[in-house]
Amino acid sequence: MEPSSSSGQFQNQVSSTASDIANKAQQATGKAQKVVNQVKGQLTDNWSDNYQAVQGKAREAMSTSEEFMRSHPYYSVLGAATAGLVIGMLLNRRS
Repeated sequence: MEPSSSSGQFQNQVSSTASDIANKAQQATGKAQKVVNQVKGQLTDNWSDNYQAVQGKAREAMSTSEEFMRSHPYYSVLGAATAGLVIGMLLNRRS
């Protein structure tokens, strides 16, 4: 074997190996991007579902408390006055 022939084969092998590595890296990057997109989609869906559930519960609680205040206005006023009295007493103790 001639030295130039073996060095040419070696260069071809190195070039082929580098090309294989580049292809594998591209495939891995593509797979990683797909996984990232799937996770991102799942997180977005979960967040949206949770947000809508919390929003629905908040509206329901607001409606229930509004109904209570309309059906029992004296309790509502008494509760607000009591809360104001307690808060006022706590603030006066600090002064």
